[in-house]
Amino acid sequence: MTSPGAVGDIHAEADRTGLSPDQRAAADRACHYLENNAVFVHYDKALDAGWPIASGTVEEQPAI
Repeated sequence: MTSPGAVGDIHAEADRTGLSPDQRAAADRACHYLENNAVFVHYDKALDAGWPIASGTVEEQPAI
């Protein structure tokens, strides 16, 4: 499950940094996604298994 504090942390950071309305809307959409899909999001298990959880690892792979 998603870390119980993840959504709160995102909101707190968004508040702290004074995001523009568009940036705040994007942060809020991300939080909404996490809240609605928590049953499917198991980042802790992925990390324990050594799986990448960010797109950067995939995106930096050379094209074949």
